[in-house]
Amino acid sequence: MMFLLCSNRCWLADEINDIVPFVENQEGYLTFNPMKLYGSIRYNFGAPPSTKNEADCDCSYRHPKGRNSAARSPFRNGLGAQLYLINRPSGPQSAFSIFFQRQLTGAIGLKTTYSADKFSKTNIGLGLNVQAGPVEMYVLADNLLGYSNLANSHLASFQIGLNILSWRSNP
Repeated sequence: MMFLLCSNRCWLADEINDIVPFVENQEGYLTFNPMKLYGSIRYNFGAPPSTKNEADCDCSYRHPKGRNSAARSPFRNGLGAQLYLINRPSGPQSAFSIFFQRQLTGAIGLKTTYSADKFSKTNIGLGLNVQAGPVEMYVLADNLLGYSNLANSHLASFQIGLNILSWRSNP
């Protein structure tokens, strides 16, 4: 049943209640998730971030061959593009993003993005991640230009997260 709070008679809500059948049943149904396609390309450049321990001491939590051969990219900078497509019932939707990523130190990274889709052509985002041992914390903000006037913003997001990283294979 549909309820709307109205100061006078809600003729629209009454019309919808008359047109749409509201029934409960125990029958199952089948639904499909929309088909999605992701694609990206990235170019890495720049010298690797320096660490205090340059020696291959075989003592890192990241990789058995030492701290400098970690799973992270050995380059300081990354520049790339991403394409996202989804097939929705109303038709396909797409988004295109370009990004610049910079590893400030061995444990701190920064990423900025520009995205365009049918809702916004001015979506600028920023992300910061800090890694302390096997724990990675991150802060992300999207549509930074929309934060100046949230009432007129179509979308604005802010995320804080925590990842627990594991490099060892399970026997």
